[in-house]
Amino acid sequence: DEFKSGIDKLKERNQQIFYLFDFEYVGCLQNGLDIIKEFNLENSSVLVTSHSEENRVRMQCEALSIKMIPKDLVAFVPIAIHPPECT
Repeated sequence: DEFKSGIDKLKERNQQIFYLFDFEYVGCLQNGLDIIKEFNLENSSVLVTSHSEENRVRMQCEALSIKMIPKDLVAFVPIAIHPPECT
């Protein structure tokens, strides 16, 4: 709910933002793929999940061109943050 209420503010910043979504959220009816689709974040999101071996999850990611990282491998994926250049 907090993400949904703040996504418009994030988009207004007009900055390149990269999102990491979990597949499952306890107590939520939607999963990470549902949220990615709802807010058209397919090109700037990666699904991080322990469900990476499930065919339905793989097929959904493939159909939406969403990259996926298995949770057990996430510690081996380097993430670098580059601050925006000043003009």
